[in-house]
Amino acid sequence: MNNIKELDDNDILLIKKTYDFVMENCNDNHPLGTGILHNTNQILHGISSNSPLGYDVHGEHVAIGNCHVFDRNNKNFYSLVSLTRTTDKKYKIKSPCGICRELIRYHYPDLYIIVPKCTDVITVDDNNFNELIKIKAKYLLPYPYVSSKLPDDCKI
Repeated sequence: MNNIKELDDNDILLIKKTYDFVMENCNDNHPLGTGILHNTNQILHGISSNSPLGYDVHGEHVAIGNCHVFDRNNKNFYSLVSLTRTTDKKYKIKSPCGICRELIRYHYPDLYIIVPKCTDVITVDDNNFNELIKIKAKYLLPYPYVSSKLPDDCKI
């Protein structure tokens, strides 16, 4: 079974709308925005927040919380993307960090995560979305965290 898929039109719309959100809301104190697409085409966002105490809140964490409030059925969410600000009108796509991957995998194991094919952060424009792929959260970590507390649908 191939767990990696090419982006579709909904994924590209998610990237573009999340880019608009990031450009409007992100700055040095809030460097990353995340968008998650619901099956109604509603996009829920999260934004990271830096802390002078050393614990930063990640955009993926906030987006996951917003999703839970919006619709508690985790099967109703389609894909997720995280972006950081750029000054050249390009999309700077960032893969979720390890903590975020574990959080997403726990709550939304079948959610597709949009990631660069070869690097952790990649900048793309409207003409080269082919540098991106999507993969289900439960397959994103090569060696996922294993716990008896994980629900059965999170286990490979």
